[in-house]
Amino acid sequence: MNALDNHKIDFDEISKKIRYKFFNKKLLVSALTHPSFDNKNFINYERLEFLGDSVLSLAVTEYLYQKFPNLDEGLLTIKRSELINKNILHQAFENLNLKNHIIVGQSIDSNNRKTMVNLMSNIYEAMIGAIYIDSKYLYAKRFIIFSLLKISHKFSIIINYKGKLLERCNELSIKSPNYEIIKSEGPDHTKKFTIQLSIDGYEKIIETGYSIKEAEKRAAKRGIALINLH
Repeated sequence: MNALDNHKIDFDEISKKIRYKFFNKKLLVSALTHPSFDNKNFINYERLEFLGDSVLSLAVTEYLYQKFPNLDEGLLTIKRSELINKNILHQAFENLNLKNHIIVGQSIDSNNRKTMVNLMSNIYEAMIGAIYIDSKYLYAKRFIIFSLLKISHKFSIIINYKGKLLERCNELSIKSPNYEIIKSEGPDHTKKFTIQLSIDGYEKIIETGYSIKEAEKRAAKRGIALINLH
């Protein structure tokens, strides 16, 4: 995976791809260096990732707040969680075509999808942190907007709303949500299901779908928003 000769990074090529030119090139090198690469001259990305995670959250929150002035807090929270997850950040990094610039040790299996999703999403956040330190928030925000927010519709966003709702209930010590089919109608090939979601302490939610799974997903999404509002 590591296609760098003697770890010489083509800074001009990277600058064109990320639309930003580093003043302190060591920050860029650190952002691209995985902890598996053991070399005293290469500081890995972990601290930059920690910072970049917070900058990313702020930028996405600000962007959504301005773009959707009529959405309440619960729905904004859902939209933010759809964007800030490892799968999407991995896709954003891959879209920049910087994979061959990553500096990793021999222990990394580049054919392991889970490993690569984690690695690339972490490096994406590390690059945000590096840009933030190298200049200021405005430039980090610009990077996030062009590389993630403006093209997020191109990325596959797969969210397990039922899982997230269960997790949220556990966090708040609420009984596990209950899904009940209360009606099914129509011919088998276009049968429509109506389900009722019950969350202890909250009003019941009714949703429909052309499969039980679809109806439950819609209800769970609303359930998350409902809990986040209280």
